[in-house]
Amino acid sequence: MRSVLAPSLIIASAIVAGPAMAKKVWKPKPVFTVALCNEELASATGALTKKLQDAAIAVPAKDSRDAKLNGAYTEFLVQTDRATRARARAQARHAGKWKGRTRYKVLKWQGRKYLITSCQLAKPRIPLSKALRIVEGIKEPSSVDEKIAGIVRNYVKVKNARRICRSLRPFRKARRCLAKYPDLDWLDRYPM
Repeated sequence: MRSVLAPSLIIASAIVAGPAMAKKVWKPKPVFTVALCNEELASATGALTKKLQDAAIAVPAKDSRDAKLNGAYTEFLVQTDRATRARARAQARHAGKWKGRTRYKVLKWQGRKYLITSCQLAKPRIPLSKALRIVEGIKEPSSVDEKIAGIVRNYVKVKNARRICRSLRPFRKARRCLAKYPDLDWLDRYPM
């Protein structure tokens, strides 16, 4: 009788302890997301229109024969293309080994392709300080770059606050302090 009871006890304890002993899968939140990149690429045409208005350059019709107007517009597109490539290179240089894919918004004019804006995606788990350096290393940051910088600065602030909370004693105070940031526990493992 004892031999019959023992195996069932072992199986039952394994079934009950199974979920409790399961390893928790940790997935960090990405800093540079495809959604933010798409937002930047979508707003590129409006930003280009605003730059054209500021520079007092009219957009010629596709079949326009006005050489002066076409030349001014083409020169503007060439300068924008150069600035976009320089921005992408600067972001890639700041990203270093964390550089991911670079996406561009392209405008076709008279059979040529001109880059209007670029968006740098970084690899997952990029350190927060490196992410901030990528965004702040640009001469003229876009609204999306400023948004990412704000998100990263907030993450750094919360990470430092959580570090201080964990050092509090007794542990009851530490738990109360950490309860202020319930969904940001993933930052504890995220590299600075």
